[in-house]
Amino acid sequence: MIKNPPAVYIALPVLCEHENLPAFLENVLAQDYTGAIRLFVCVNQPEAWWDNPDKLPACLDNARSLELLKTRKEPDIIVIDCSTKGKGWEGRQHGVGFARRETMEAIAKVAQEHDIIVSLDADTAFNANYLSSVVDTLLKNPETSALAVPYYHRLTGSEAADRAILRYEIYMRCYA
Repeated sequence: MIKNPPAVYIALPVLCEHENLPAFLENVLAQDYTGAIRLFVCVNQPEAWWDNPDKLPACLDNARSLELLKTRKEPDIIVIDCSTKGKGWEGRQHGVGFARRETMEAIAKVAQEHDIIVSLDADTAFNANYLSSVVDTLLKNPETSALAVPYYHRLTGSEAADRAILRYEIYMRCYA
C-alpha cells in the first residue's frame, strides 16, 4: 500500500455525451484505487450552436449532461460549463482539443506536483484496476512523464460505426 498516494485527476471533455455519462461515472466509482480521485468535466460547444436549429439537439444534450453532473454526489466532480447559453466557445476556437486544454489548465491550478492526470473520453470503458495500474506504473518508473494504457470505446451494434471505432483505437495505439 502506498503511504501517501497521489491524487488522480481525470480530465473529461463532454459534448453530446448524456447517454454515455452514467456508465462512465460507474466505471470511475468502480475503481480499486485507494487514493483521491477527482473528475474534471468540461461540457462544451460553440456558442453559435444555440442559434442553429440543426445543433439545438446537441445543446439540449449538453444541458442534460450538466443537470446529471450537478445531481451526482460521487465521484468528486468539478464541472467546467462551456455550453450553457452565454458560456459556449466563441469564434473558431472550439472542439475537443480546446475542452481538453481547458480541463487540463483547471487541474493544473489545484493539483500537486506528484499528482497524476488521466485524460479519458465519456464513451470509453475501462477495468476496475485502470487507475491503480496507471499510478503503479508511474510510481515504479519515476522518469516516465506520460503513458498510454488501453481503454475501449463501447461498441454500438452498427457494423460501420463499430469498424470506425476499432480503426480509431488501433490507430491511437500505433500512433502513441
